[in-house]
Amino acid sequence: MRKTRTPLVFMLCAALSGAGLRAQEPRILMPRTYTDPGGWFTIRAPNAWEETHLASLGRRCVRFAPAADSEDAGKMDMRITFLMGWTERTVTDEVLKTLSAEAIDRLREECRARGSTIAVRETKDIILVRQSAIRNVIDEAEKDGGFAVIRMFVLPTAIHSYVIEYRLPKEMDEMLSVQFNRMVRSFRVLTPALEPVSLDKLQEVACPAMKVTVKCPPTWERKEITGGDEGRVTLVSPKARGGLKDPCPGVVVEKIPKADLRFKGETLTPEQIIMRYRDLYVEGLKKTYDEVNLQPKSALARIGREAALAFKLELASAKQTRYALLVIGIEKGTVVQVFLTAPAETFHHYAPLFGRMLVTMQAL
Repeated sequence: MRKTRTPLVFMLCAALSGAGLRAQEPRILMPRTYTDPGGWFTIRAPNAWEETHLASLGRRCVRFAPAADSEDAGKMDMRITFLMGWTERTVTDEVLKTLSAEAIDRLREECRARGSTIAVRETKDIILVRQSAIRNVIDEAEKDGGFAVIRMFVLPTAIHSYVIEYRLPKEMDEMLSVQFNRMVRSFRVLTPALEPVSLDKLQEVACPAMKVTVKCPPTWERKEITGGDEGRVTLVSPKARGGLKDPCPGVVVEKIPKADLRFKGETLTPEQIIMRYRDLYVEGLKKTYDEVNLQPKSALARIGREAALAFKLELASAKQTRYALLVIGIEKGTVVQVFLTAPAETFHHYAPLFGRMLVTMQAL
């Protein structure tokens, strides 16, 4: 019987082909369950990846990435950004599209800072955790000539919003995106237990030295400081630190008689005096927080029966991000400043209470 010999060239091609196939075998990224320390969401993320936490005005972000000494360091990552709302809202198509556009603009700025550019390849309406969301597929041209694919999932809820992103090298996108999409689909919105607040069971607190009365929850603690004609009272909840151990929500009331004397030689209207005291208060906050953002628009408000102006503030430090309302009124030369603040993620919960405290306050 004649033996058939396999050509050497054929065997070499087969061996090389097999090696190539083995090189393309998908890696399995074993996931673990990550739960937001504030208790607002949970998601599956790569188990061996390191996590980094960042906080800035009105947002918190957790980023998962390969360890710095691994072969994938700097090549890929996954992050979840938690955007904190002020009050409840109705989620419309306009809200969803605006949030998606803002997320893309922010990503574009981040990429520009590291020398890369992006182009949106696809935008699609999807359903994520039984709610309307948007998925953006984005191509990134990197500074070193490489290419990456970023998938961004934008999900607004009645209060907060979430942006989930993962970034993969273009040559690994097809291989790994299925696993990351599975992790994204594991995302769940949670509702943490918050301090109960009953607007029907508020207790009146009197501060005789300041001639101020205010209603607050009966469990809140009071601290009053007076000196000369001026005074300050602080009301703080002892029970609302939450999962992040943030300082409690609280209210600070300050009363300043003869407020115009601070600006001797100037003729100012009551509104101008309010603006001056607003600016002074903001300067004081900048000594405590790393970032202070005063929103440009004011709103009409009340301190008891008297008209006042309200200003929204976003505050951030290394450990926390907070929201606040600064409400200032003036009557017969006396300025009253009311500072109402809470961790940004729970401000919406205390907003109705803050409103009730303002309208029942007697200070002017």
